[in-house]
Amino acid sequence: MKLAKNVVFCETDYGAVVLDEASGRYWTLNPTGALAIGVLLDGKNEDDAVDAVVELYPARRDAVSTDVGNLLDQLRKAGLVEEK
Repeated sequence: MKLAKNVVFCETDYGAVVLDEASGRYWTLNPTGALAIGVLLDGKNEDDAVDAVVELYPARRDAVSTDVGNLLDQLRKAGLVEEK
């Protein structure tokens, strides 16, 4: 996965921000969302992102997997990410 053209990902003290510079719209991500997206932007797959979240946060793997999938769907629908 990679960011779409004109999209910036910036980690913050509270998670991350994804900014669409073309529209001026931005989305905030909590720490778990930021971690998952960071793993994906590093070239790893969705399972790796789920593993990273489960390793750091007390959550069930199936719930994290659903959440990561939903986050990716929302980012794709908003046109913020695309496949490499």
